[in-house]
Amino acid sequence: MPFILSPSTLSLLKDCPRCFWLHIKKRQFRPAGIYPSLPYGIDKAMKTRFDYYRERGSLPVELQKLKEEGITLFDNVMMALWRGKGIQWKDAQGHILKGVIDDVLQKGNTVMVLKYVTRGFAAKKETLSYYQNQLDIYTWLLQKNGQVTEEFAYVVFYYPKTINWQGDVWMEKEVHKVRVSVKNAESLMQKALLMLEGEIPEAEKKCEYCRWKTL
Repeated sequence: MPFILSPSTLSLLKDCPRCFWLHIKKRQFRPAGIYPSLPYGIDKAMKTRFDYYRERGSLPVELQKLKEEGITLFDNVMMALWRGKGIQWKDAQGHILKGVIDDVLQKGNTVMVLKYVTRGFAAKKETLSYYQNQLDIYTWLLQKNGQVTEEFAYVVFYYPKTINWQGDVWMEKEVHKVRVSVKNAESLMQKALLMLEGEIPEAEKKCEYCRWKTL
């Protein structure tokens, strides 16, 4: 039976193998809280903003330094598809890996993943590690879709700096360059498929969801 996986479900595998197995094989999902609409709204506005610069062959202010390295926004009709239905790849057994990508940067004939994240405060030392799997997997997906990729990606964090008397919020911006590993993405995919072929695995000891379920 072919499975459909994504960067988020593969991250769930690393968080708790049992929750991952139940999510994919039994469609038993972790309890979901109320999802705030603000991050979604900002993300949508962010994509519109980046497309504004894309149409003009330029870069947003926070990425201007990348221009010195010959980096631009990826200007390709595939961007609309990758942001809408998502970027995907199917292996020989019919398993599908797919996800919706934020953006892509280009340097000559090579490309790299660009992810933007809205936060309530500045990134901490360990914050970047939360996005490593996504960056690795999306880089791999770009390769599987015929793109030549760099060995790094970029993450831009946006968080509130101040608000004026009219209610306008000013955002602070942090740009981080992150090394990516396609081998890590391949290994994670193989581990996921192997696990799904077997019996339900043990729960992660620190998984609060599994602990709650056994009460």
